Amino acid sequence: MSSEAVAKRRTVLGAVTSSASLGVLSLLAGLLMLPLAFSRVGVSEYGIWIILTTMTTYLYQSDLGMGSAVIRYAAIARSKGDRDSLSKVSCSSLAWMSIVGVTVAPIAGLSFYLGIGSVAGDAHVGREVFVAMCAFSTVIVSLLGLRCFSALMQGLGFWSIEKRFQIVGLIIRVVGTVVTCLFFPQILILALVETVALIVPVFLAAFYVLRLNMFDFGRRFISYSQIKFLLSFSFRVFAVGAVGTAIIQAGVIIAGVIVSPAVAAYYSAVLRLYLAVRQAITWVVEPFMPALARLHSLSEDSDRRFSLAVISISSVVGGLGSVAILLSSRDILRLWLGMDVPIAALDMSLMLMMIGMFVNSLHIGSISALNAVAKPGAYLSLQLVWLISTILLCVVLGEKFGIVGISLGNVLPIVFLEVLYVRRFLRLLEIGFKRWLVACLIPLFILSMVGLLGAALFCSISLLIHVDLWRLSSGVGFVLAVAAALGAMRRSEWLLSVRDSLKLAA
Repeated sequence: MSSEAVAKRRTVLGAVTSSASLGVLSLLAGLLMLPLAFSRVGVSEYGIWIILTTMTTYLYQSDLGMGSAVIRYAAIARSKGDRDSLSKVSCSSLAWMSIVGVTVAPIAGLSFYLGIGSVAGDAHVGREVFVAMCAFSTVIVSLLGLRCFSALMQGLGFWSIEKRFQIVGLIIRVVGTVVTCLFFPQILILALVETVALIVPVFLAAFYVLRLNMFDFGRRFISYSQIKFLLSFSFRVFAVGAVGTAIIQAGVIIAGVIVSPAVAAYYSAVLRLYLAVRQAITWVVEPFMPALARLHSLSEDSDRRFSLAVISISSVVGGLGSVAILLSSRDILRLWLGMDVPIAALDMSLMLMMIGMFVNSLHIGSISALNAVAKPGAYLSLQLVWLISTILLCVVLGEKFGIVGISLGNVLPIVFLEVLYVRRFLRLLEIGFKRWLVACLIPLFILSMVGLLGAALFCSISLLIHVDLWRLSSGVGFVLAVAAALGAMRRSEWLLSVRDSLKLAA
């Protein structure tokens, strides 16, 4: 059977499963390894590396969102069996991303050194060690071009295999981190391990795609017009994505520069739990992108039924995940980070962040839906308002209230802006308010109420038998009650619609 035929047999359900599996493993690994890195390497030292990797993650956007264009147009070319078009998309995008990576890398390295060199000194990180850490970050940025192959795998229907390569990187990170922290507790060695873990998967993806021979590879397929065409789509995705990344990561940088590297490390810990919910939405939503793009190109999705299903899934996953962590936050932090950290401040910060994520989850799924139907960049103006207000509030409130102020500064804008986000995607996707209310808000409300009843029951039992971890018991009760409710709703029209969307070809 050809690679194309195999790809066509893959469904969104399989892609979601592989994406979620990788996500859960990555999340657990990150959560479990963070206390080990804090205790063995040092909070301030590891905080410097966190700041560097945060900036590096932001620089992944410097290709102007080309990866999203690759996924969309590779999926469309595959559905039409157009080898020539796929060759042009692949080669032109690879050329663009490689040039950007090689150009941006040295500028990034110098910016890292000049921008946070003094902060590194305050954290007692030696100059030579800091220079080496900057060099590692520079190498990661320079290999931006190879990320094109990961995007190609997703667009060509090999999402599950691409996630397996990511698992290889995860294994390298976990094993390397444990060995380093136990036997060689030095920040430079730990940074090297994490660098290797990041770059190995992209090399594996490049090797696999080239072996598939699904497109022709050569200079003749690289054209300025093709790059310009891809950028006309990707730049709008980039604008929204870059601003979104800046919104999420602004708190880490502000905490490190305005307060201290230690506070940046603590805020990063809170952010990891916040991002756990955000990533859960991504695990579910991103695999739909190629399928929705193909449906749109073939004019088979005129009623936007599958787009609405994606938005519904993301709202439920994000909303329920936020409530579960909010209920359990204090006990999760105690068990995870120990009692030597400022638990009360971190607990308040995490609860604030979860409130923001609950609200934010109402529109996150619509970003991928809008990209798939060729309407990227729809949220740019709202994103810019959110970013500017977040930075201003984080700086002002962070100086006054520390980590709690930074979290509050991150949350307040979205609470007021979310109505505008929902209004915009309903208009652009031509979805009526009542239809969205029935498909998204009502299921979320019902499941939340049932979950809160379960949380109250478990909390009461825990307090009656004097269990110390009553907050964690509340979270467990919430999850179990939601699971029971989903079982009872298995034949509902809403859940059947979700199941139909998962049967789409990946």
